[in-house]
Amino acid sequence: MNKNGGSMKPTEDRTGIDGSGKGKGSGMSMVWSIIAVFLFLLVFPAVSETALAQQTATLTEERGITPGPPLTLSEALKAADSRNLSLSTVRASIEKADAQLIQAISLAAPMATSGLQYIRADHEDTVEFDDGLTQQLQPIMDQLGVVLPPTESKPVVIRELNDLKVSVTVAMPLINLKSWYSIAAARGGVELARMTLEDARQRLLEGVARAYYLALMGRALVDLQVSQVRSAAHHLDFARKRFQSGAGLKIDVVRAETDLTAARGELVNAYLSLDTSRDALGVLTGLGGLPMPNGIPILPKPSEEGEEGLVTMALTNRPDIRLSDARLRLSKRQFGVAWSAFLPTVDMVWAWSYQVTNLPTFGSLDKTRWNLMFNLKLPLFQLFSIGDVLAGKVDMRIAEIKAEQARIDAAKEVRQARRELEAAGSTQKIAEHRAELAKEALDLAMVAYEAGAGSSLDVTDARRTFAAAEVNLATARLKAQIALVALYRVMGKDILTVVR
Repeated sequence: MNKNGGSMKPTEDRTGIDGSGKGKGSGMSMVWSIIAVFLFLLVFPAVSETALAQQTATLTEERGITPGPPLTLSEALKAADSRNLSLSTVRASIEKADAQLIQAISLAAPMATSGLQYIRADHEDTVEFDDGLTQQLQPIMDQLGVVLPPTESKPVVIRELNDLKVSVTVAMPLINLKSWYSIAAARGGVELARMTLEDARQRLLEGVARAYYLALMGRALVDLQVSQVRSAAHHLDFARKRFQSGAGLKIDVVRAETDLTAARGELVNAYLSLDTSRDALGVLTGLGGLPMPNGIPILPKPSEEGEEGLVTMALTNRPDIRLSDARLRLSKRQFGVAWSAFLPTVDMVWAWSYQVTNLPTFGSLDKTRWNLMFNLKLPLFQLFSIGDVLAGKVDMRIAEIKAEQARIDAAKEVRQARRELEAAGSTQKIAEHRAELAKEALDLAMVAYEAGAGSSLDVTDARRTFAAAEVNLATARLKAQIALVALYRVMGKDILTVVR
């Protein structure tokens, strides 16, 4: 009904598909439009190619891949193993532990010291003997075997004006269990430092492999976004030609320009993301700069030994398990150092001296002396040593708990890594299939649009779907490789020996 209450006249069918023969003129117009578009593309094919080349050249001028030296995963791992600064710091801790071991050994080793003593007196101490005194002292001196000088000689010197003496002392602990336990604890410290280095090394190599694969994915995303920009530029060029020929709409051109702008923005982000991942790879390897991943490494899948077999391998080979065991052994040795403070010690000291200056008149004429002494020490009460023993017991119990927990965590990590690898492989297969379908859908949408049977919106949606599918595929491949690297690490395998 119209507003006047009358019936509305039936509108003309503009589709021409109702079978009544109406709208044939409209249908013929569409056919002529499609023919005009194809004639335009046939006559001016160089214009499309020129526009696409201009878009690509403009893009290259705006941003490109930053130059950098090529680097394989094997080269990256070797460089990190020898040049990484954090790993060098851990290696320095081994040298420090070796120095502490030498200090502990010195407690049980002989110690020799030498000395030089010089005394300058304000005057000589002398005694004068007369004949009467000499006669009175003669019987006593005869018994002592001391010959008195003639009374007419100069006064007898009791103390010389200059006194110079050279001495050598050698001390050696004969029985000192605390020193022996200290040496054992220092050896445990060296072992602990080496295990710490190996654990840090394996974690670093895993991080290098992750960074390498992340940079590889970044390079793949750059290539993907470049293809997206070229496809969007081609779409825009075709939309403009259709609009100029009268067969297309202005909205199609706007959509295509928006699509191209978004693609170019995503490409710039991909360039920056690639530089960031390459920068991280350069820092981890110690090479610096922006190394470019070169080649896809081959990581063979671990042999099928079953879950329990992988767990057993991990408990045997993992450096962090050996590290926790080393901490437990060290805590036991430190406990021995604490309680050995209550044990007796026996030391021996040998001292030798030589009188360089003249000897006093009285006494022996031998300038050389040596003495041998033995010292026995019996600790009676040391309150601080009791506290050390109690603290040592607690530390030993904590180390036992941590060692057991490390085994439980290692078994869990192996099982989890195995499941994550399986899930990543399944996700990668699904992502590959989706990418194939998205590519096929994009090709069909482009063909339909260029033939006039589809819209530019269909092409834009298909391109976005394909880009998302390719990103998901690259991410799935990255996760699959990282999951494989993680499995090797939790198994205790050296990644350097696995990469080919």
